[in-house]
Amino acid sequence: LCITSDGRKYENPKILRKYEKKLAKLQRQLAHKEKRSKNYHKAKKQVALCHEKITNTRKIICIRFHTKLSAKTK
Repeated sequence: LCITSDGRKYENPKILRKYEKKLAKLQRQLAHKEKRSKNYHKAKKQVALCHEKITNTRKIICIRFHTKLSAKTK
């Protein structure tokens, strides 16, 4: 993720990979559904929810990182 001026390394969190794999699987399933069917819309909602989880997780990670970093500098 970054390296501070005093040499500390912060790595990318690995939890996003779990959601990205799930998203890829859901998108593959969506691609095989018949368009405008009820199952297609259900699968589309699942893909949207997975995107939302990834977005929220990134936001939380960013907030926690900045909080940790600013607390150490004070």
